[in-house]
Amino acid sequence: MAQPTRQTLASQIAKRIHQRISRRKLQPGDALGTELGLAEEFGVSRNIVREAIGRLRALGIVRSRQRVGLVVGQTDPIRLFEQGLPLFLSGESANLYELSKLRYALEIGAVNLAVQNASDKQIDRMAALADRMTEMVRQGKEEETDPLEEQFHSLILEATGSQLLSRMHVVVSRYFSETSSRIFNYGLINDRDASEHQRIAEAFRRRDAETVRGLLEHHLRLILDQFESEEQGGSRVCI
Repeated sequence: MAQPTRQTLASQIAKRIHQRISRRKLQPGDALGTELGLAEEFGVSRNIVREAIGRLRALGIVRSRQRVGLVVGQTDPIRLFEQGLPLFLSGESANLYELSKLRYALEIGAVNLAVQNASDKQIDRMAALADRMTEMVRQGKEEETDPLEEQFHSLILEATGSQLLSRMHVVVSRYFSETSSRIFNYGLINDRDASEHQRIAEAFRRRDAETVRGLLEHHLRLILDQFESEEQGGSRVCI
């Protein structure tokens, strides 16, 4: 019978430590022991434990504390998601298409919560951003509208009151904007786009979730459609 490899052993030990944290409902900062103690407990070398701990540390599950040893870490799923995105995208339009669908689902799925929970101050900020975009277009400064639009859409997710949703959307939007510009020849925001943002802000003020959803679906659907026609070329849609 083949002996388990070092990598297999390290994976097994990492899994057992992870299971211990879950089963014992350990909280961030709770002690896990030392590398030497864990090596003796699991009957493996200290190097195997060190490799297992390295894997868990990379995920934020475990960290070291001076004079204590190993303790439970504070995981941050959005940070891990952000770290993995560059490798996932790698400049491939197929993966960027997946990212655009995630952005679509995040925004459309968040509409009810956002409309219900948005503060008057947040709605005022949306309206101000939409008005600013309209003014930039009128002045022929369309190239200055991209940061305003990104802020506008981020406000929608911020309005849900969910930090997880808001932070994920910021990451998705930023990477989509940065990466798509290297793949597609997107043009600039136009009068219709700016007007659409104003209508979204107005619908938020009325607490009209159905109208907000319809406007966002139309706006974001243009982005998804761009992927289907990329080979034939086509006009840019704003992101």
